[in-house]
Amino acid sequence: MTESSVNDHLLIEIRNGGGYVNVNKQTPSGNRIGDELLASQIGDKLRLLPPLPVPSYVFNIPTVLRSQVENKDFGTPDLVSIGPFHHGKENLQAMEEIKLLYLHSLLDRKPTPQTSLENFVREIRSMEGDCGDCYDGKINASSDEFVEMMVVDTCFIIELFRKFSGEVPKEENDPVFCRSWMRTALINDLLLLSNQLPWKVLSRLFELTGETGKHHLHDLIYKYFKGYIFGLSPQANGELENKHVLDFLRNCFLGSFETKMSEFKDLSLNSIPSAEKLLNAGVRIAVGGGNSMLNIDFHNGVLKIPPIRVQKYEVSFLRNLIAYEQCAPITGVITSYVSLLGDLIRTEGDVQILMDRGIIRGMSSKEGRASLINSLCADLEICSSPYTILHYKVYKFTLIKWNRWREKLQVDYFKDPMAVLNLGVGVFIVTLLTLIQTIYSIASYYKPQSQ
Repeated sequence: MTESSVNDHLLIEIRNGGGYVNVNKQTPSGNRIGDELLASQIGDKLRLLPPLPVPSYVFNIPTVLRSQVENKDFGTPDLVSIGPFHHGKENLQAMEEIKLLYLHSLLDRKPTPQTSLENFVREIRSMEGDCGDCYDGKINASSDEFVEMMVVDTCFIIELFRKFSGEVPKEENDPVFCRSWMRTALINDLLLLSNQLPWKVLSRLFELTGETGKHHLHDLIYKYFKGYIFGLSPQANGELENKHVLDFLRNCFLGSFETKMSEFKDLSLNSIPSAEKLLNAGVRIAVGGGNSMLNIDFHNGVLKIPPIRVQKYEVSFLRNLIAYEQCAPITGVITSYVSLLGDLIRTEGDVQILMDRGIIRGMSSKEGRASLINSLCADLEICSSPYTILHYKVYKFTLIKWNRWREKLQVDYFKDPMAVLNLGVGVFIVTLLTLIQTIYSIASYYKPQSQ
């Protein structure tokens, strides 16, 4: 290498003790050509950078979230694949023929140019790129395979919802409705985060196959899943844009949520005390009202929590809502709620306190209830929470000792009318005896000493 070529570059010598030295001892201004070359190389790398990816909303459950659940198959369908992530799996092939039967019944019922297969394919092809962007990760399918998958899966779901609502007739030997076990299994699979279809596909094919005066897509989805959403009746929120069915149901809970986005604060306090500790600190726990489990309120020492039913498939639903909020660029409202519930429930005694007050329903087995709730919120990452102010109010209330004494009086004495009467009589007698003793002492003091 010639001397001039050496001078064109900044030579670096790594020392044993760390750090580096400029071997050719050039000053920054003395290596201008090398600086320009380096700047050009960095610029080339920047120009080759791809644009930022479009946000995705359908995800395979990350391994880190699966590791927190005892069932490692969590998030994997048992019966039907919807979309590309589980398509082609051998154990799900039985439903592929049923999907085609449902597509055939939809096309055959009232054929029009709008409801032809050719038109369906054309419509989905026009939004193929946007649909593919909804999925996080690589899609192992050709363009035709992806479009076919979107058409078949979407028509199956639309026909399923319409048959369940009674909007269209069910065949007597319909393989879905003549087997009672299939509905629960289908609901579980259709609420998996990795088993979703882009809302725009559902909405468009629903419009093409709909009739005037019939149910809205929102109504059909809500009716199909109503018995599996914690025993509540949240209302659809027309202001929020839906990404898929799971997101629609989440938006229903947010639509009935009274806390605004401006009230989300950084969660500085890690947790609030358990239900048992709150009672000991003078906090009263009562069942709240409304159709949203999210509307937890604390006022005048009373923590009001709306009732929630917790059953096997509703736990799976919660897990997928949490996974969705942990993966997508959205607020962690459900995650914050489950985290708060986990703070309240540390032991089986805490579960029983909430069940006795009608807050938690549907948990029949007395073993493992607390661990089930806590497994939902293990290692959750929460940056901001709608319950931050509630955390602070509860924490501040528990610091005042008088609140504990007042609650103890109410529990031990004021709850039973006879206990209140006995306490009142006791206080009156003690006060009367004290007064008599005081009068006698004063009289004795002023009474003249006998000579």
